[in-house]
Amino acid sequence: MTTAAAARTDLWTLRGLVFCGACSAAMDADVRPGTLTRVYHCAAGCCPGGTVASVLELMVLTDARRHAPELIEGVPEQCHPLVFADLYRAIVVHAEHRGVDIMPRG
Repeated sequence: MTTAAAARTDLWTLRGLVFCGACSAAMDADVRPGTLTRVYHCAAGCCPGGTVASVLELMVLTDARRHAPELIEGVPEQCHPLVFADLYRAIVVHAEHRGVDIMPRG
């Protein structure tokens, strides 16, 4: 499957960009057991329960609209992963609701 085709079918628009602020590991995309809630979580357990994907994705989308509206406005949602990968080098989630760092490229 091509990168573009994979992006169209991936429900986690930040896959590969989200990192744990405690241990620096890439955070895995998952669904909370018994729910339909999508989350990003640290495999090392630094962020119990994980971070709700839709909230984190909205934060990043809002940042993209604020800093690079010409790159995100009018782009189909299924292409957002490609735009985010071009705009950001990392999204760092800090445990215990201590914040999120959205780190642009360049």
